[in-house]
Amino acid sequence: MLPGPERVISCPHCQVLVRHTTLLGDNPVGARIWTDGKQESPLAPEPPQVIVCVRCKDPYWTNDAKKVGELSPSSEEFDLDDTDPAWTKAPLAEEPTEEQYFAAISGGLARDKVEERTLRVFAWWRGNDPHREDSLTDSLQTATGSRRSNLEALVHLLDGAEIGELLMKAEALRQLGEFDAARRLLADLPKGELDPIVEQLRILCDARDVCVRELLLVE
Repeated sequence: MLPGPERVISCPHCQVLVRHTTLLGDNPVGARIWTDGKQESPLAPEPPQVIVCVRCKDPYWTNDAKKVGELSPSSEEFDLDDTDPAWTKAPLAEEPTEEQYFAAISGGLARDKVEERTLRVFAWWRGNDPHREDSLTDSLQTATGSRRSNLEALVHLLDGAEIGELLMKAEALRQLGEFDAARRLLADLPKGELDPIVEQLRILCDARDVCVRELLLVE
């Protein structure tokens, strides 16, 4: 799948311009899915939903930013006479770090529980990112401090009945080291096409494993 145009947006706080990628569609080729629900598609990387301003360092939702313009995916078209040079010189948008997500949550970036849940999931993913490639080791310990507080808050926010949400809740409990609670939740899930994922999470609970792991998908 071809990438979409680069969107040029301005920070809602200080109006500095940044560019962020868009997609014309998903491309599952080579995709990897992790136990925390994050999917990585090398041919279609997911654009960030939250950005840290390169100037004022305040975080904001990309949907809240003013769209200034678009640049073609073809770099040759960046030099067209009718393209504002400020667009081409704008830096690429930066996703917050785990700590910056925590600060954004404390600072009230979430306007409701849905946005809070989204921010807490993103913070969780960022904290797990350094451990995805070395997840065959036990380098990730049971969550403590701000990371633990974030997961505990996320467990309470994952209160829906949708199976994907319940799987994420069970995974959060597993990474908190709450293996019995995670197993009980997994045992109560209805049988269906996600059974292979449920079984993998159950095995990890039985092994008392708190590391993020890549899921083995059955085609």
